[in-house]
Amino acid sequence: MKNRVSLILAFVFGLATLQAQQFVKMGGQATDIAINPKDGKVFVVSNKNIFTNYNTISKRWSTFSTRTNKANSVSVTRDGAVYMVSTAGEVFIEVNRRWIKVPGIKTAELIASKDGRIYAIDFSKKLRQLYRGQWNQLIGQNRISNGLNQVIGIGPKELYARASNNAFTRFSGGKWSTQQGYPLKIALDHANGNMYAVGQNRGIYKWNKQTKRWDMLPGNRSDFKDVAVHNDAIWAIATDKSIYRYKPRTVHSNYFEKVSGTATDVTISAGNGKVYTVSGKNIYTDYDTRAKRWKAFGPKSNDTKRIAIGPNNTMYRISTANQVGQLVGSRWNWMSSFSFDIATDSRSNPWVAMKSGGDIQSYRSVRWMRPLSKVIINVSRIAPLNDYEAWVIMKDNTIQRYKNGRWQRMPGKAIDIAIDIRSEEVYIVNMVNAVAKWNNSNNRWDVLSGSRADAKNVAANFRKVWITTTKNEIYYYKN
Repeated sequence: MKNRVSLILAFVFGLATLQAQQFVKMGGQATDIAINPKDGKVFVVSNKNIFTNYNTISKRWSTFSTRTNKANSVSVTRDGAVYMVSTAGEVFIEVNRRWIKVPGIKTAELIASKDGRIYAIDFSKKLRQLYRGQWNQLIGQNRISNGLNQVIGIGPKELYARASNNAFTRFSGGKWSTQQGYPLKIALDHANGNMYAVGQNRGIYKWNKQTKRWDMLPGNRSDFKDVAVHNDAIWAIATDKSIYRYKPRTVHSNYFEKVSGTATDVTISAGNGKVYTVSGKNIYTDYDTRAKRWKAFGPKSNDTKRIAIGPNNTMYRISTANQVGQLVGSRWNWMSSFSFDIATDSRSNPWVAMKSGGDIQSYRSVRWMRPLSKVIINVSRIAPLNDYEAWVIMKDNTIQRYKNGRWQRMPGKAIDIAIDIRSEEVYIVNMVNAVAKWNNSNNRWDVLSGSRADAKNVAANFRKVWITTTKNEIYYYKN
């Protein structure tokens, strides 16, 4: 029996590890990356030279072959041949520690297909294939308007590409067809034919062959510019040239866990920690983890847009017509205000960003009033703590903080903001749809470890963080 329990526990922990992934930063910096399809060895371009054989202990890379001081990109064929494209767009192949020029083309990147063919896109955005020392233009594959930005594929009869506008396209049956998405970079896993991409939000995505859509990897980042894959081992380069590898997390690491249902807004009570969502323009709560269902809350309205709930558990909402309502018993009472956003402070007072002018108002006793000594306008999102401290997002997405009787412009920009009334921690959804937390000591926003790159709304209380995404999915932060 003991062995059986141990096996069950091992399976559960193993499953949790597989479900929770993360990008781990490696040593060094790079501007391009490729993986040898033959043995999975990783190659990078750094300081215009090519490196490989990453040492996980010293966190250093070894120089590959001889230094050229002019490398721009690197590619490796299925036979292990290493090609380099120089900063001048010239192609070279490495032979016995020498770089031999392959004349006849100027390109930014060489492409090695799964079947061993060598392709390149010339500076006129035309696709060419290297055959017997000649770069031959492929007539059928070049029948696409405005040319190509990048190509990957199995062979000449089945190719995938980024068109000149980054539209993801497929060449099959002698013609191109537009697929879903506008990736910034695409990569083919030669070991299994899977495809990966850097999305517009700079997260990493995997192509779903069944749904024919890009699925974002869990535990993503939002600052990638390149990706390379072998046997689903994913390596990526960030915009600051840092190198990352995608690998399983430990069970206790942080990441966003998906829950069932869809929602367009989310809030958390500072009174009891309950989570409330807006779905189908109605309010739901009491998520059942077994049944994976939410329970309807309050009277159906069919027109709810934003919600807020105070520590005393009084619910407020903004309708699709921007009217503010308070739940009293089983009815919504309108509060003679038209607003963009609503939130509650530590004393359960409702605050709104007024539709007219973006002024901040708070309802006290029987009327709306300005709660702060300094007026601010053009506010789109609010996160009040009390009458002495409040955070807002302006209509231009800049962030302002009210404290010590004055407004101060804070670093960064955001599309949503929330304050944990219990801990006084502040969270935002930044402009690349990642969730970040205010670091008061360093005066900056720190992206949450294991954050996603598609967040839209954020809520926080009791150090619990929930989000809705651009696809209206619901996630909570496991920490």
